Amino acid sequence: MNLESVKSNVKSVGLPKTLADVGLRMANRAVLLRVLKGIRIEMVDARFLAGDDLAAYGWYSNKPTTLDFEGLRLQFDDKYIYMYKGFTAPEHRGQRLHAIGMTRALEAYLQRGYRGIVSYVEWNNFASLKSCYRMGYRHLGNVVIAGVRGHYILRHDAGCEALAFRVVRTSNGQRAA
Repeated sequence: MNLESVKSNVKSVGLPKTLADVGLRMANRAVLLRVLKGIRIEMVDARFLAGDDLAAYGWYSNKPTTLDFEGLRLQFDDKYIYMYKGFTAPEHRGQRLHAIGMTRALEAYLQRGYRGIVSYVEWNNFASLKSCYRMGYRHLGNVVIAGVRGHYILRHDAGCEALAFRVVRTSNGQRAA
């Protein structure tokens, strides 16, 4: 994180969040420390159903899914679909394509009988959180992952329990299939 991005963060999210973000990034130089904000959405906002170009994407699963942290996977209530690895190409950012694609997916999964979509966004990914909350996502709880070289402390707050939203170790401690 350079000085320009710090200034930009102060302007967009304020000094307290920026300082917390810098502190979290510094801590991650020594140990893995992530705070994942679990979020869910259950209703389609029709404003986000327009858009015909593929400039953004996301992956969806109805099964527990391997995380980018060795030996861990995310589990959740099977009445929901899990959206992960969302991405918008830099030249298309700011056009709400993330919201358009996810709303179309939500519409399709609701028609198939699912209750909605769950996901997580890292606590300090302010732009993605803003996008998710704008389209109707609600906070469901936090998961904290702390550790070094595959040895983790995992904490889930009470909000995660209702949707069985939790990070667990894979049975063999390696990446899940």
